[in-house]
This record gives sequence, C-alpha cells and structure tokens, in this order.
Amino acid sequence: MADIKKVLLVVNPISGAVNKSDLIKEIKNEIIKRNLTLFIFETTGEEDTFNLNNNIAELQPGRILVVGGDGTIKIAAEALKGKDIPIGIIPA
Repeated sequence: MADIKKVLLVVNPISGAVNKSDLIKEIKNEIIKRNLTLFIFETTGEEDTFNLNNNIAELQPGRILVVGGDGTIKIAAEALKGKDIPIGIIPA
C-alpha cells in the first residue's frame, strides 16, 4: 500500500539543457516543511521505465512529481500505468 507521506521525484537531469539543482533544492525544502519523505529518481536514458517501476514497487510512494520534458513525463506515465498514484508535473 502506498504511503501518502512518501514522494518520489522523477528528474531528467539533462532535459532542456538546464541545471535543475536549484529547483530540486526548492522541492526538497517544500517537502521537508510538509513533513514528507522525498526520494529522487534520475533518468539515465537506459531502461528508465523498468528502473522506475522497480523504484515504485520498492518505495511505494503516495505521490510522484516529474521534473523534465515530454519524454520524462512519458516514462513516468508508463511506469504508473495501472497504479493508483497521483502525478504532478513540473515542466523543465
């Protein structure tokens, strides 16, 4: 059963050729303020959907945030197919 206090952040570190470290830091601060637990999954371009599925199965997050472009969103959507986990999208 998913734990609503666990948030999995899916990040494509190279999408848009923009450094996302400040955005990730901001997200971490908000998560801490809300007494939630944050886990980060960075895409690599190699078996991302498979690896993300494994992370979801292991962590049982209650929510997923995606930071990236359409490819990252597609990976997250494929990994969430058939699962009842809300997804938030931060275009980057």
